[in-house]
Amino acid sequence: MKTKYLYIIALFFIGLISCDKDDDLVVAHSPVPPELMISNSTIVLLEEQAEKEAINFTRTSTDFGFDGAESYEIQFDTVSNFASNMTPIEFDTTMKISYSVATFNSRSVQLGLTPNEVNTLYVRLKASVSEDVFVYSNIIELSVTPYQSSEVSAYADLYMIGPATEIGWGAASDAIPMFRDPENSFVYTFTGNFNEGELKLLGERGNWQPQWGSAMGSGGSGKLALQETSNDSQPPGITMTAGYQTITVNIQTMTYTIESYDVNSSPVYSSAGLSGSLFNDWTDIVPMTNSSFNPHIWTLNYDYDEYSDIQFRAGSEWWGTVGDQSALYGTARESAQNIWLNGGSYLVVFNDLTGEYIFIK
Repeated sequence: MKTKYLYIIALFFIGLISCDKDDDLVVAHSPVPPELMISNSTIVLLEEQAEKEAINFTRTSTDFGFDGAESYEIQFDTVSNFASNMTPIEFDTTMKISYSVATFNSRSVQLGLTPNEVNTLYVRLKASVSEDVFVYSNIIELSVTPYQSSEVSAYADLYMIGPATEIGWGAASDAIPMFRDPENSFVYTFTGNFNEGELKLLGERGNWQPQWGSAMGSGGSGKLALQETSNDSQPPGITMTAGYQTITVNIQTMTYTIESYDVNSSPVYSSAGLSGSLFNDWTDIVPMTNSSFNPHIWTLNYDYDEYSDIQFRAGSEWWGTVGDQSALYGTARESAQNIWLNGGSYLVVFNDLTGEYIFIK
């Protein structure tokens, strides 16, 4: 009988010891967030100082209470609650990262800051060891005055309208977007089917000015003419021939070229769409629409809830970007890298002939 009692007591103490060990394993630890520091909070960017340092960020380490591979990213936004889901930037593995005037100006304009005006920009640091375990640093408010670079077009997008297009002289709000050259922001292009007739280019969808037409020539190549306001003279249209053409315009050199495009060997896709992590983890495809007149041009109006990775789906093929993953325009190819898009409302246009795409916010 004593042996039995001794056995029970021994089990009891073994249980206490086991509980103590388990408790040691699950002790909670509140992460110590990093501190973000900056070299200056008021930044006036000047193009003639493009190569100089505009700002540098330094950080302290984060203590998560356990060993893990930490990653850091800087988050910029124009609102203090970071609700706009602006594109994050991966922090260097060192404790400091800096930006030149040219780089920070480009980043500021991409974020929607107005050139030659004082803008407010908020910045914070996100430290994480996994998708579910992360912590934010302090928030810093910046005063930023970017410049309008002579290397960057002042017009975000150009649109086509006129009898050469499928909408004719319809509403300016229905004008057809052109695609942008990732290497030259002054160059816009469109490859597709045209009617015989003329077209003009609009700098703002829904407005008839600024408007570009032809200063000379009728087809092949020519000089552009600009009507900046309604008080200026209206230029004649650019003449197109019927069929598949590529029109390329450069609003810096004020020139345009038109070349015929052989569409005969190009595949015809019965469907195209978008997918990504937000769409049931790449399971769902959001369909895009095309027209019988331009079956290779696919469009979609869509509201994205948050920053996400996406690709185009053309038939059974996955098309990702071959350029800057966070740019709103570029060229897609099969089996390329994901496009990363901020949350917001977009008009999406995709050309399966050239792979060109554009997201217009």
